[in-house]
Amino acid sequence: MAVVRVQADPIGRRDERRRLQDALDGAAASAPAAVLLVGDAGVGKTTLLAHALDRAVEQGFTVAVGACSEGGAALSLAPIRALFRSLADQDPDIEEHVDRRYPAVGALLPGPGRSITDHDLSAVFTAAMAVLADQAVR
Repeated sequence: MAVVRVQADPIGRRDERRRLQDALDGAAASAPAAVLLVGDAGVGKTTLLAHALDRAVEQGFTVAVGACSEGGAALSLAPIRALFRSLADQDPDIEEHVDRRYPAVGALLPGPGRSITDHDLSAVFTAAMAVLADQAVR
């Protein structure tokens, strides 16, 4: 996993943008990787991420986003649910694929009657990672 540390630098972000582009280029060449953006509040992580997401879309990647909210130590499925809803908006076939192969993740997709209460949280997370891996190769 590449770690891109965002520092308070008022000029450019050339190095950080290059490292993110390198990760996109690697993924396009069948060498996917995870990238972690870290830095103090207000140094431009969100702006840098928005730029990287725009570049990913321009290069033909499917982009889905989920975000955590600050505060509270409780385990939250909100970021993962947002990510899957974003995927469902882009790929209507994902619902059928997920329901068939990973029923625990179906609770994270949009739609009435979907609830995680019938599933073990660790099974939901494990299945969610499997779905994302499947989507990466589709």
